[in-house]
Amino acid sequence: MARKSIGLFGILVIAALSFAAGYWPEHQKYINAVGDLQVADRQLNEAMGRQRICHLESMMLHVLDRTAQKDYREAQNLATQFFIEVRADIARPDMVKFKPELQAILDKSDGIKDALQEKDSATREALREVMERLARIVAPPTASEPPAVLRASPAPES
Repeated sequence: MARKSIGLFGILVIAALSFAAGYWPEHQKYINAVGDLQVADRQLNEAMGRQRICHLESMMLHVLDRTAQKDYREAQNLATQFFIEVRADIARPDMVKFKPELQAILDKSDGIKDALQEKDSATREALREVMERLARIVAPPTASEPPAVLRASPAPES
């Protein structure tokens, strides 16, 4: 009887070890896949945010084009639509990173709308400033200075 229970216990131990040996590598693959998915999700959200900023840039180019052609009524309509979309984009979860810049653009909306309504030609400078701000938002990051540890040390003098 004792021999049977030892044999049964041995079979249970072997079964448990076999399960663990098969489970652990697959579990690690799953953990890695979840991490990769989170990274990809972050990158996708950032790309979607940048795509929205590019769309806003396109809209602003249309406003600038209409003001250059002195079609202030159409420019005013386009600017109104632009600021509506900026306001909507501020609330989007993929635009959180750009919220301060978009809020600064939105703060200029009343002045720009009023200037377009008065057909003020100086509006183009304010519109260009908005356009430059949008361009800075989507500009690729510049390379930073490498850490001091990675910088080449001067060669010793002989």
